[in-house]
Amino acid sequence: MGLQTLNNLAEKLSGSDCPVDCIIYDAFMPWGLDVAKKFGLVGAAFFIQSCAVDSIYYHVHRGLIKLPVTETQILVPGLPPLEPQDLPSFIYHLGTYPDFFDVLLDQFSNIDRADWVFCNSFYMLEREVWYTPHIHFFVLCKYSNSNLN
Repeated sequence: MGLQTLNNLAEKLSGSDCPVDCIIYDAFMPWGLDVAKKFGLVGAAFFIQSCAVDSIYYHVHRGLIKLPVTETQILVPGLPPLEPQDLPSFIYHLGTYPDFFDVLLDQFSNIDRADWVFCNSFYMLEREVWYTPHIHFFVLCKYSNSNLN
């Protein structure tokens, strides 16, 4: 599913008996939020990687962790003090996977406009990273293929 397909689906469903209220999009595809906002819908980013790792990426994206890493200790709110080698390898060894690095940081390109942010988390390991209640399971709406035609 791409940008145009999601746009067409949201438009089609907007006039149906079951209109769309919210688009939950994989943060790797930040354009999902653009479609949500175009139709006046709630947009929710869903981060599939660990909450702690996403917090590190967010801090790199915002420039709160300076690259290349030269500090011997990195402080990220909610995490224990980190050493450079505790960071994802392409951050610690800057330039090793430039395309992957760009895709990971692009997840946060429009995060400030998202209405909700959902993170993949194992609460007992990451309870200090996010202070909001965790959502473990949710169901939005289930369609069979015949409902979409």
